[in-house]
Amino acid sequence: AIEYIIAYAKDTWNCPVIFYTQAKYDSEYYGEMVTLLIEIQKKWDIHIIDFWNDEEINNITEEERKLYLVDHIHPTKAGYKIWWLPKIQKSLYEVVKY
Repeated sequence: AIEYIIAYAKDTWNCPVIFYTQAKYDSEYYGEMVTLLIEIQKKWDIHIIDFWNDEEINNITEEERKLYLVDHIHPTKAGYKIWWLPKIQKSLYEVVKY
């Protein structure tokens, strides 16, 4: 499905394709999907905002974890705004140069 989405976006809009991964949580299957996505990145020349393997994103205190996450997976509004948004903005500026 990932490769279909990439092909469709490139064929339809001829635009950069960017995926982001979740910050690390206890899921062997998600980790495998991230590994496959990185392999797909090489094949299709796409961009990944890789929170799964980002040491800074994953090295937060318990206090930050309570502020940034609703549960062990889903960010709160603060999590999106304070924790993820700066890295997403930086990555988007690098990919989509105005």
